[in-house]
Amino acid sequence: MIAFASVATGADVSNEPFDEILAGVNGLRKAANSAASTLSWADIAGPPAPADGAIIMAEHVEALRTRVNAARGTLGFGNWSFTDTLIPGTTLIRAVHITELQEALR
Repeated sequence: MIAFASVATGADVSNEPFDEILAGVNGLRKAANSAASTLSWADIAGPPAPADGAIIMAEHVEALRTRVNAARGTLGFGNWSFTDTLIPGTTLIRAVHITELQEALR
């Protein structure tokens, strides 16, 4: 079972949950014997890796959603249904966006 840092509504978020989610994606890929079993933020096209004190963007969450569903697919699981569509520059990232990614990997 994967353990994740807790994320609370209204609290500042560090980059830790995002790194943990990416590690979870890599764990699923490894379990499925994916040829390229380790992804890093450098492998994900789009925004730079989330950093402590930086603004978490919809693009960060959307990139992880894509990778989570791809990893789930390698093990024969269907796509996870996420609460809402993220619109870059418009959608405020909420705790539910992070906790859903965590749940999709459990």
